[in-house]
Amino acid sequence: MVKYSIKAEPFLGKFSQSFNGTKLTEIDDIEILSLACPEGGLDILNDRLIASFKFALPQTGSTIGAIYEKVLIIGISPGQWFLIANSVSQSVLKAIRNTIGDKGYFTDQSDNWVALRLEGKNALSSLERICPIDLHLSVFPEGSFALTKMEHINVLIYQVNSNRFLLFAPSSYALSFLHEVKTSLLYVS
Repeated sequence: MVKYSIKAEPFLGKFSQSFNGTKLTEIDDIEILSLACPEGGLDILNDRLIASFKFALPQTGSTIGAIYEKVLIIGISPGQWFLIANSVSQSVLKAIRNTIGDKGYFTDQSDNWVALRLEGKNALSSLERICPIDLHLSVFPEGSFALTKMEHINVLIYQVNSNRFLLFAPSSYALSFLHEVKTSLLYVS
């Protein structure tokens, strides 16, 4: 009998390229968990998190870098959050999950999103070409995130600092998403 094995592969083959001082890289070592809160259960979730980790879940539209910046928690919508961690910090995600227990609903979203890191001198100007929201630091400061569209693709954008962004798009759009960001970089480089 033939034995098959399945091996996970990055959506974009670990893409990494520099464009005149700006680097675009696929992030392939992350885990994304979606946390949903049952109706009326937010106080219980926050009490558990405060007791164990000294933080509460962020409001919708806000973020926190919880537990020594190892896990990024994004308030996606009322009662829903994304918890994002790299492979080194996955034990922290497990601890949060264990703390919340059956008082929240988790789904693994890791294979549903492709992630890109855009950093360097032309990061902002390249995004301004394809993103309809104002990303200037005075309006979109460090630690800000937004759900928006770039061209025709739904994108979650997170500003790490003035020259560094994390971009997340549905994995089914991985190649189109990469193409639009690359093309924009080519025009500003």
